[in-house]
Amino acid sequence: MKTLLIQPPHYYDGGTRPPTFFPLGLGYVARALLDARLEVGILDIWAHQWTNEEVVQQIRHLDCDIIGISALSTQYAYVKWLATELKKHTGVKIVVGGALATFSPEIVLKHTSADICVIGEGEITFRETIENWDNLSRVNGIFFKQDGEIVRNQPRQYIRDLNSVPFPAWDLFPIEIVYSRGEVKNRDLTMVRENIYLLKK
Repeated sequence: MKTLLIQPPHYYDGGTRPPTFFPLGLGYVARALLDARLEVGILDIWAHQWTNEEVVQQIRHLDCDIIGISALSTQYAYVKWLATELKKHTGVKIVVGGALATFSPEIVLKHTSADICVIGEGEITFRETIENWDNLSRVNGIFFKQDGEIVRNQPRQYIRDLNSVPFPAWDLFPIEIVYSRGEVKNRDLTMVRENIYLLKK
């Protein structure tokens, strides 16, 4: 199953804020999916600073089976627009994670085209969602739509051993763009490059 993970942009006062940090949440989820031998792609709208028209052009050429969007509550309006366009052009299932989904799952599912909300940590939950696509009742830590109703599953326990979580999939992201526009020092970018090199070995 091909999975596409999307990082939406941040808008403030009518303008877009340039990327100033790496989307760690998506990075960790991407690594978890890769370790499960799943195919993963990234659409980093924030890093590329694409306009809505450019995003729609990207969407029209997508080839995936499931889409995951990580968002903050301040990105709700954009996620609502984005989910509508994704559903219109791809018709695939949409999963929303991050703070927006964690704190407002019913709002997201009632008022956007999203199908599933991942609550809290997504590394295990998103993977299990894909693996149990035909029986979502098995997956702890999600809200989802079913026959016009919103189903709330049991919450998921937090990951206790943080050392068991592998490093993010840095290499899937346009890391040079993020750090060239962000407020980081050259040594920080060098460190990231070295980490990417080690992951590829």
